[in-house]
Amino acid sequence: MRMTIFAILLVTSVLSALLIGDRNARRIGVILTLAALATWLIPFTGSERVVHISWKLVTVDVVTWLALLGVVACSEARWPSWIAALQGVTVLSHLAGLMPGIAPWVYVRGTVSWSWPIVILLQFVTLRDWPPVRKRLARWWPRLSGRSPGIKASKSQPN
Repeated sequence: MRMTIFAILLVTSVLSALLIGDRNARRIGVILTLAALATWLIPFTGSERVVHISWKLVTVDVVTWLALLGVVACSEARWPSWIAALQGVTVLSHLAGLMPGIAPWVYVRGTVSWSWPIVILLQFVTLRDWPPVRKRLARWWPRLSGRSPGIKASKSQPN
């Protein structure tokens, strides 16, 4: 059930990023799609995922993280760095599998649970930046829309 809900959330987030998102959202949507496909294509036995580290999954997560860092490097917005940071935590959580005394379910939950906030953040930012939503936000919640209520834009004066 959780996998189905996550798949629906991933598909809707990526589709909205591709259809109405800015350049950063579209790039991150493509990266997440490729990462999901690569993860899905990795063949595993039922116990391999839980008993020890799958280095193929680690590779997919590291490549995804590096691609997200590339988006951060080319972006002026701050929100892609949050997505890259969450993916970095996913990469670091793979190290839990190297600890001998850790329960396998802790490793699995630690690596999988960070995917949820990544997808939710992508959906939130994509909808926030969509012009019809941005107009409403400017009226009701100026700070969230990217404009501060008490600050007016001033025209620069020539020297």
